Amino acid sequence: GIVNWLNFTGFARSWSKLILPWSSLDILMQFAPYAPSKHSLRSKLRLIGCVVGSLAVVDHLLYYASGYYSYHMHIFHCHTNHSRLSFGSYLEKEFSETFELLPYNMFSVCYGFWLNAAFTFLWNFMDIF
Repeated sequence: GIVNWLNFTGFARSWSKLILPWSSLDILMQFAPYAPSKHSLRSKLRLIGCVVGSLAVVDHLLYYASGYYSYHMHIFHCHTNHSRLSFGSYLEKEFSETFELLPYNMFSVCYGFWLNAAFTFLWNFMDIF
């Protein structure tokens, strides 16, 4: 997971080298016989990145809200022990694979959230390419 995140970060940092041929094509397309564009390729890509990033945040928040609601309904309808409705119990279930390797503490929870968020954003931005 971390290797993929580092590769994506490296790709993002070298984006200016990759976009240079596209920018020169964008400049060519601004002259006749092509229709002039109101926005440059750079601003279009920034807009797409911001929209996809915002949608990724919303998607991620809705994922956790839906997961916690499903967990809450499962406990409410299937178990008589309603004391397991805490958010900590939900996290133990949600990141159970992480807690098989690491002890349940704040570091492990933050690592689980970070890893999940990193993969969500990678997945959303890779859909663009």
